[in-house]
Amino acid sequence: MAAGAAVVGATAFAGGVAGNTERVTRYWSVAQVGADGSADVTEMIDYEFGPSFDKHGIYRDVPGLDTETPITVSSPGAPDDVLVTPEADGVRIRIGDPGETVSGRQRYRIDYPLPGVRRDDTVDWDAVGTRWKVGIDDAEVHLVTPFALDDARCLQGRIGSSTGCEIREVEPGHVVATADGLAAGEGLSIEGTVG
Repeated sequence: MAAGAAVVGATAFAGGVAGNTERVTRYWSVAQVGADGSADVTEMIDYEFGPSFDKHGIYRDVPGLDTETPITVSSPGAPDDVLVTPEADGVRIRIGDPGETVSGRQRYRIDYPLPGVRRDDTVDWDAVGTRWKVGIDDAEVHLVTPFALDDARCLQGRIGSSTGCEIREVEPGHVVATADGLAAGEGLSIEGTVG
């Protein structure tokens, strides 16, 4: 996977190492690229915590952001308090309440602007990052651009992987990439050039 405008993974916070039932059952995301090369990103994450009652929420690590970036989070069934802290290459978003535990399947929606998805004539979006400590059953990511995307390709796996994944053009300026069964530490990226 190329090192582009990256979104890296996350895991549940508190409670130790992920158990065998803990995973992301569905990861859906869209990036709408603007004329300045930045993108408005929306993520929908269905996270299965399993029967454990020692988890409080999830972490998301997003390179390229700073603590002043407007980030919004919502969840219909879990605490969605947000704490953003700086990391060496971006921010860590803690979602949840340290005083309240969660179990079972929970859905989180995260919205934020991401700079640098388009640089000159190159588009590079690491849509599913490689820092997830749990597997992802099903990932679907949409990249919407104000121009046709030429030579679009999808890559999946660990950093440096050249393994392809399914990608299709819905219409000029809108591609969809999908992957099933991403293991912990594996991500997905979309690359292409301005048409």
